[in-house]
Amino acid sequence: MTQKILSNLREIFHHAGIVIHESFLALKNSPWLVMYPATALGVFALTLPIVSAIVIPLWHKTASPGIITDASQRVPHPLASHVGLVVFSAYYLAFVFAYFNCAITGDVLAKLQNESRGTFDGLFEVKQRFGRVTKFAILSVFFFPLSIIAQRRKLRSPRGFVEVIGGSLSLSTTQLAPAILHSERGVMDSIRYSVDTLGKAWRENLVIRGGLYAVIFLLASISFLPKLIQSYWFDGHTAHVVGIIFSGLLGLAGYTAIRILGIVFTSVLYYHAKHNK
Repeated sequence: MTQKILSNLREIFHHAGIVIHESFLALKNSPWLVMYPATALGVFALTLPIVSAIVIPLWHKTASPGIITDASQRVPHPLASHVGLVVFSAYYLAFVFAYFNCAITGDVLAKLQNESRGTFDGLFEVKQRFGRVTKFAILSVFFFPLSIIAQRRKLRSPRGFVEVIGGSLSLSTTQLAPAILHSERGVMDSIRYSVDTLGKAWRENLVIRGGLYAVIFLLASISFLPKLIQSYWFDGHTAHVVGIIFSGLLGLAGYTAIRILGIVFTSVLYYHAKHNK
């Protein structure tokens, strides 16, 4: 029994190692992927004020949140305005990132399937399926309930209930990107297909996610560097500014690394699960 467990563990870690190796190989062959998250943040920062100026007033008109001050006037409540802006900003960030998540996935899968056309394969894939990607990007905020509805047949058993809830909570455009780019399935069928395909490799995914969390912990453990640099900066007048700059650079680098690794790992894992490797 023990020998069988150890043999299964060795096989799981072996497959996870193959996925990790191919993921870093994909990053080596496509170094421009590191630009996508930073570009997404730039697009978000540049377009959010414009989009917010259009959407937030419309939201106030349709939802009419506020308190009645007299019989003829309704004044928007400040808290409602802030909550609306935060919720919309989070949704719009997910919307923008959906395009770049699909671009990274498209680039990685093109390389794995030997269908590469050259640099920026992912952007070409997104351009070809722009309408479909946009539809899923709009629906990204509803993935949790849609996933539960799509897998409702599994809810009949306790094990299926836990599986559906756990999978639905983590569902994102990163997991759906292969089905978005390389199939014509509808929303519900795409969700079921993606969840079932990646579900075949849940053990390897667990090992890889554990390694990714270790990377996050490592980045957190070196968060003292900006403060250390600030303390020993030769110019006292600019020390605080330098500390802030290094904190921003460290945070951006960490976020970019984690974001890219997560998408690339998921794409390679999906490829192996689909081809039963």
